[in-house]
Amino acid sequence: MALIAAIYGLFMLLQGSMLVPSEFQNWPSWSHYVAFHTYSWRTFMYKEFSGQSYPDATSVGYGTGELILEQFEIEEVVPWKDMVILMIYAAVIHTLSFIIVHVKWLNSRDGRGM
Repeated sequence: MALIAAIYGLFMLLQGSMLVPSEFQNWPSWSHYVAFHTYSWRTFMYKEFSGQSYPDATSVGYGTGELILEQFEIEEVVPWKDMVILMIYAAVIHTLSFIIVHVKWLNSRDGRGM
């Protein structure tokens, strides 16, 4: 369980909110695309900032939402594709969880224990 928590922690670091993809080393770059956090994060950012203007933020260089998205390297987002990826991810996780629980239940029912 601790290994899974560590992997999810790595995923959260590399989703794009703390480190942008261009700042990744070569070895963890694959986790940016595997992590489900990436797809929810970039769709949220796209929906929140795309097409918006922020006149109060022009003095610091963020007058439009596109400039904010560019800062986080979030470009060419297709929200429905990201949502499909998240649904597939959820289906795979649920299926694997069901298989594990079912196998454990079968083993306990046969008297072999867990």
